[in-house]
Amino acid sequence: MRSRMLMLEILLLLSITLTICPVQAQLQTEDIEVRDYTFQPDSITVEPGTTVIWTNYDNDQHTVTSNEEIFDSGLFGEGETFEYTFEEPGTYEYFCRPHPFMTGEVIVSDEDPEPAEPGVVVTDQAIVNDTLTYEDVISDGPGWIDNHAD
Repeated sequence: MRSRMLMLEILLLLSITLTICPVQAQLQTEDIEVRDYTFQPDSITVEPGTTVIWTNYDNDQHTVTSNEEIFDSGLFGEGETFEYTFEEPGTYEYFCRPHPFMTGEVIVSDEDPEPAEPGVVVTDQAIVNDTLTYEDVISDGPGWIDNHAD
């Protein structure tokens, strides 16, 4: 009787714990836009188990077709999507069948990326009238901005 009561208490405690702290798998997704006859971005790096979702914003139909014939969306039109979940590490190159100049790649890596070094990020700026401007400078410390003009 006592062991039965202990078992019921354990089951009740387990039930309460699962209700308060549900175990849920984290779904990882990445989006790629099919826009202006390009894949944007044309290269991404993801972890295994990530689902990549391509969304077509063009008026024309496109495909997302693996060079190695691992996946093929078939034709999909404006506003439609195609999804593929990448399970194995590797580089997956793809293209659009009707527009083979449209290419992209998904790099699946289970390695942790190296932490970024502190530094400065400067977006490319156009040179106008022999003048170069730095509009978007982000820095997390003191340093120099080195400008090289060819």
